[in-house]
Amino acid sequence: MFNMYQHLSSLSFVIRQNSERFDDILNSFSDTQLKSKQWIVSELKHYNNISTPKILILGGWYGSFLVPMLNEHLKPEQIILSDIDPQTVKIAAQLHLKATNVVCIELDADNSSAFFDCDILINTSCEHMRTIGSQVVTNSECLYAVQSCDNHNDPGHINIVTNTESFVTNTGLSRILFKGRLDLGHKNRFMLIGYK
Repeated sequence: MFNMYQHLSSLSFVIRQNSERFDDILNSFSDTQLKSKQWIVSELKHYNNISTPKILILGGWYGSFLVPMLNEHLKPEQIILSDIDPQTVKIAAQLHLKATNVVCIELDADNSSAFFDCDILINTSCEHMRTIGSQVVTNSECLYAVQSCDNHNDPGHINIVTNTESFVTNTGLSRILFKGRLDLGHKNRFMLIGYK
């Protein structure tokens, strides 16, 4: 399902077609993005008990690292990669064109009336949203894997947390399977995996 050569080939095409977004696309491949996405996928492998899960990613940006990592390690039946920005969604669809199980959609998770039957909800952008997105999930047994940070310097961060305990309170998750902190130098990234 995942082929590194195809992914790099798609990346080359995407950059040529969207040169005005070069810096933004490049930022999605930063070292901190890599570490954050490796962390969430490596932990999810321990807690996911579905052989081919349906995964919804909220605020997924381009899914540059996350989508191929999920395809390689969790073998999902479907990945719905969503973002609020239509241009980002268009570029993400180009980047993951050869991944036949990936659907890219425009979605404002905070103000959506859409509903999704997913086994896993991933939100690595909780600092950008008022909620973690549980209101769009219809499956009561959905596993949540969410990340946020304590970076006050980004004006897009409207919902930061200061530690894992404040993150637990913020998310409303009732059964926590994993909680942790990753020091990224200029900020801490917090992660929770659990159920509502």
